Amino acid sequence: MKKLITILFIFFSASVYAQQSVQNDDNSAQANLDLQELQLTKLKNKERVDALNKLSYEYRNISFEKQLFFATSAVNLSESIKYSRGKALALNRLGIYYSRKSQYDLSLKSYLASLTLFQGLNDKKGTANTLNSMGVLYYYLENYEKSLQYYSQSVQLKKELGNRLELAIPYVNIGLVYEKQKKYQQALEYHHKSLSIEEELGSTNGIAISWNYIGQTHLQLLQYDKALSFFNKSLSAYEKLGQKYRVIESKNNLGIVYTKLKDFDKAKSFLTEASQMSNTLDKKELIRENYLAFSELYASQGDYQKSLTFHKKYKEVHDQIFSKNNQSKIAILETQYETEKKDKEILRIQHEQTAQNLLLKQQKMIKNGFIAGFTLVLLLAIAIYSRFLIKKKAHDQLKLANNKIEDKAQKLQESLAHITQLEGILPICGHCKKIHRKNIDADDQKAWIGLEKYIQDRTEATFSHGICPDCLPKFYPDYDVSDK
Repeated sequence: MKKLITILFIFFSASVYAQQSVQNDDNSAQANLDLQELQLTKLKNKERVDALNKLSYEYRNISFEKQLFFATSAVNLSESIKYSRGKALALNRLGIYYSRKSQYDLSLKSYLASLTLFQGLNDKKGTANTLNSMGVLYYYLENYEKSLQYYSQSVQLKKELGNRLELAIPYVNIGLVYEKQKKYQQALEYHHKSLSIEEELGSTNGIAISWNYIGQTHLQLLQYDKALSFFNKSLSAYEKLGQKYRVIESKNNLGIVYTKLKDFDKAKSFLTEASQMSNTLDKKELIRENYLAFSELYASQGDYQKSLTFHKKYKEVHDQIFSKNNQSKIAILETQYETEKKDKEILRIQHEQTAQNLLLKQQKMIKNGFIAGFTLVLLLAIAIYSRFLIKKKAHDQLKLANNKIEDKAQKLQESLAHITQLEGILPICGHCKKIHRKNIDADDQKAWIGLEKYIQDRTEATFSHGICPDCLPKFYPDYDVSDK
């Protein structure tokens, strides 16, 4: 008896310690959020919008009311200060809120507005994240093909950005789609790829999400022990993080596993806790899954009346989520978005064509201007070259004339030099009339030259010979002048 009391005491103490530990973690997480809220008072404009968006995202699994409040505040402030990126992110946060509240038409409307803004800003990261969110929306709507389409687009953009660590979230979501399509090995492959990235990042929340979804896949493969192990790990992590939405999800999953293992007491305990928490969050998907789990539990116990009651409740909530009115609104929003997208594409093409035509016109004008300018320059160059040739010819003629003048001047100078030499006193023989050349000894025979020779050497004069009237009778006495 004492041993039993001791064991019960130890078990109770451990339970109390665990609850206190979880409570302390919850208090720590809430204290951090409270601190962020206090810091809001010090922030203005863009910084305040960014902080509001962050708080809205942090509260997505804790308090829907605060999630909505911060997202709405971010939208209003970003509009007043014309902060487009802040507004795009705030609309994404609103989309997450409406999705969690199963108001899918409003969720899609917010996502489409967010997507349009991000694409207009050419913000690939924001676009990729919104596409992922839209994939989640269509997953909830059980349109798995469209969900996979949006996830794939998100992955493609994130790969283009070159940040491998950003792929964790779309990978885990793709794994969920494959699980619903009963492609379990592919689902596990993507869940483990996501888990590897989350472990590299050291993200406790991301790791817990991967554990939970890996557990879900093992559950579908009827591998209950593995499923139980992963669900317990994820539940412990979620409780420490204060993630109420995820805690409910894990407890529902644990209830389902224990139903499969025929441990009905544990199954009912977990499902009851999940039910109580679901009602406080008013999350229709969680409530619906909880009703279905209870229906399967009671069917396994053979209590078909209760099983039918819970199945009816499940069907009622399911129909609320997938009401014709809700589906119609979503279809209208999709059509409007696609129409606007096509209109914008047509307008973009028209603008591009107009711009192209303008560019061609400008190019033609530039080409014509270049040709005209080139022609003008060519003509000017020809005119300059022609003038150069004329000047050169005149210069050559002038140079030639100058050369001739210089030659004549040189000759004249030489003639003047000769003439100059004949001036002054010339030593001449009184008898033979020979001239004595300067600087030669008078006794030298070569010193004396004839008068004719002397003059011819020093001038351009030449001599012709005749006889004067005085000399004629002297030297030619026989010559009769009258015979001439």
